[in-house]
Amino acid sequence: MSTAKRADENEKDSVRKRLFIVVDLPDPVVDEVTRIQKELASHSLFKGRFTKPLNLHLTMKFLGEVSTGGVEPIRAALRDVSLPPFEAALGELGVFSGHGQIRIVWIHIAGEPIVGLQRRVDSALSPAFEPERRFMSHLTIARVKSIADRRRLLQTVDGFVMPSLEFAVTEFKLKRSVLSSAGPTHTDIDTYPLV
Repeated sequence: MSTAKRADENEKDSVRKRLFIVVDLPDPVVDEVTRIQKELASHSLFKGRFTKPLNLHLTMKFLGEVSTGGVEPIRAALRDVSLPPFEAALGELGVFSGHGQIRIVWIHIAGEPIVGLQRRVDSALSPAFEPERRFMSHLTIARVKSIADRRRLLQTVDGFVMPSLEFAVTEFKLKRSVLSSAGPTHTDIDTYPLV
């Protein structure tokens, strides 16, 4: 291999992409989640950032920074994931806390096959990536910066009446995320139909 070609490949491999694997949501679910976000915002419960409709998704696995040369093996491994399409549904509203502070407002995505899909993704990508130890199927709908009244926020979340909304999961995707001060931008790299 020539020195110029080797240098070109090394430069290409040094470019890193922030990758993750997701299930995107159909438009009726995105519309309903957006309605829920607006209802929460109307209560002025916290200061923070609501997830933009284009970025609402169920994360199956976050891969982190991957070299350009490492993308194709991931794509190939994910083509081996096999599972029939299945039904999922919006579940309850909840929060994640860190160091006693509420950081995330989420919606649970209910459906046992989701766990099966996530395990198949984990299996396909081992041993290159560690398996998920705490997978919980959820949509992050808001990131919290500050709260005026913690008790009121928790009471609102606990008492929130969620709609009964089912949807079909027919595919999952490998995506790239580019971070900026305006928030992340997500781009599809590959789509994997469930059959």
